Amino acid sequence: MTLASSDGMQLASHESVSYQQIEERVFLVLKLFDGINIGLLTLESHFINVHGLTELDIVEIIGLTEDEFGVELNEDPLVYTPQELIDLVDSTING
Repeated sequence: MTLASSDGMQLASHESVSYQQIEERVFLVLKLFDGINIGLLTLESHFINVHGLTELDIVEIIGLTEDEFGVELNEDPLVYTPQELIDLVDSTING
């Protein structure tokens, strides 16, 4: 299995992705998502309370993040902040 990103970078599944790379790529996904207020986007900004997103929006963000990293993420329980999403990706990729 390979991990693919929007910039065309591909990594073998046995290669780790640094936490900083994960953070940068997750923030890229979030900045491109309609409904995210970039001016309010922080590691702890709540997707529903701060950005006004719905749980369906969060599921869509998870799907876009899965596409970005070429992995399947556990959607249960849902993540509600960028930090939670970054941690989920990190634990999925790097164990």
